[in-house]
Amino acid sequence: MDVSADQFGPDVDQVTLGLGAERAPKIRPGQLVHRPSPRYIEVPPPYSARPADCRVSKPQPPRLSFRRSGPPAVPQHDVQPPGPPELAALVDRSSAAGDRLAALWALAVHTGCRQGELLGLNWADVDLDNGALTVRRTLIRVRACVPQFGDPKSATSRRTLSLSDEAVAALRAHRVRQNEERLAAGQSWADYGLVFATHLGTPLLQRNVIRDFKAAWRAPACLRRSASTTCAMPTPPSCCAPACP
Repeated sequence: MDVSADQFGPDVDQVTLGLGAERAPKIRPGQLVHRPSPRYIEVPPPYSARPADCRVSKPQPPRLSFRRSGPPAVPQHDVQPPGPPELAALVDRSSAAGDRLAALWALAVHTGCRQGELLGLNWADVDLDNGALTVRRTLIRVRACVPQFGDPKSATSRRTLSLSDEAVAALRAHRVRQNEERLAAGQSWADYGLVFATHLGTPLLQRNVIRDFKAAWRAPACLRRSASTTCAMPTPPSCCAPACP
């Protein structure tokens, strides 16, 4: 019995039979030596495991641990709004100091209107002769010095309010001041008809109003007097003179 290389496939280049004195029928698998052809190349798997000493450890991002502990604790502060005597003193001292927004503080105290409602107030909605004020709109935002108005917060926010004598007097003085600013501005005046506006007629920014209110609230001590005290003492005390330029 003859054994040829063709019986072992095309990849076998040579088969060596360890025959010795044995015949072909008695050949066992261990006596066959498989020599692959040079055309056969063993390719390692594409993701072969690297040795432990050749592995590169990549830095891992820190893991965030979440616990169901609820919202963070917010410290509670007792808010004490100013009382009527303090608000009346604010209106008096701002008027005595010549604050150009004194009428705004007075109208906010006497009517309780929201900030947007006051900043969007038009002179056509104010009746000084009858002492009435009508809220029809609110100032939403200001873009490039151009006001954008919207409806009040609710249907009941459209209302007509009665004005006190102090509020009417403050608005009359404010209108005189605004007419003087209009004449000084000339062609630069922006005629939006706003009751409370800048010295050029443009709408006031809410953040600037808050800043001016804080400045009026933290006025020097020599200005924190009632109107009667101011009329009785036109000259401030010497101790407060350096604080009042």
